Amino acid sequence: MALPVPEHSTRDELLEQALEMPDLEARKRLFRAHIPLLDDECAEALKAQADQYLRSDIQRCHETAQLLLYQAELSGNPLHRALGLLAEANARSIGLGQYQQGVDLYDEAAAIYEANGEPVRQARSQIGKIAALGQLGRYDEAREAGEWASRVLEDHAAWEPLASLTLNLGTLHGRLGEDARSLIYFNRARELFVQLGQEGEPLLSWIDQDRAIALRNLGRFEESIAANQDAWKLMSESGQTVEAARPQQALAITYFLLGRYNEAMVHLDQARDIFLADGRQRDAILVELYITDCLLQLRRFSDVLVKCRQIRERFTELGTRFEVAQALLNEAVAYAGLTRTAEAIDSLAEAEQ
Repeated sequence: MALPVPEHSTRDELLEQALEMPDLEARKRLFRAHIPLLDDECAEALKAQADQYLRSDIQRCHETAQLLLYQAELSGNPLHRALGLLAEANARSIGLGQYQQGVDLYDEAAAIYEANGEPVRQARSQIGKIAALGQLGRYDEAREAGEWASRVLEDHAAWEPLASLTLNLGTLHGRLGEDARSLIYFNRARELFVQLGQEGEPLLSWIDQDRAIALRNLGRFEESIAANQDAWKLMSESGQTVEAARPQQALAITYFLLGRYNEAMVHLDQARDIFLADGRQRDAILVELYITDCLLQLRRFSDVLVKCRQIRERFTELGTRFEVAQALLNEAVAYAGLTRTAEAIDSLAEAEQ
């Protein structure tokens, strides 16, 4: 028998009670009983909560996005639905690595904002989309969307979303191997977040993490290690327990480049376990790809082959061709190390496709 729905007089009490409930259906019942409280501020609060869960608990993030979409059904407000779509898009793309699903949801939200004459919100919806398009290798689309959104946000003096957008554009250029240019974007994003004061502080760790990657790729290893350690410390102290695994992963790659393979594998193993515990399969399998780099250097070729087969299957399902090609290249090197030349050539040929 269902428990009676508590009476509430304020929106804050409603949200507090909803988030304490054990399952999504109970939260929906609560919302049905308090439709007058489901206003814009309630929707914004749910979106903020989903964003917070994105860094620590992907299942709760998804459930909060679904609750926000349910609020939109009850309120009939299309802007509430757009917020819910963005929350779900972030969960799919950033949290679970389901990039095409994320792009579709970002596009649906953008269409709602365009239809309702909300250009700044429409531009904001492109921030996550740009990152997802980059992961899918659709760089021209990502650049075009980024240029348009940057103009809109700057014209409207929307500095916080412009900073986030600039950060993602830096990441995009990094994926293209344009590290000096990506560092320019990261430094600009950091300036914008610092100008925002306390509002921008939570994302400084993210920028330091991305700056560390660019610095590493430019051969500035000591600066890279320092930036990674700063990012790791800031994320851990702010409760972003899962996201703190990312600078740990990046630090491992720097150790790899310095020839410190066993140290790198310790950090990678820890990062993988954190991602798996939070259900982030895509992140965990990417860490496995980095582990194969270490195993190659340690001449553990048979272990590399086992891991690369699993990695290729998973990334093929996700539609991320760049990582599939990387796995094939590592597979080819492992075959060559085992003097299985014909199989090495086959893997190289497949990687070139």
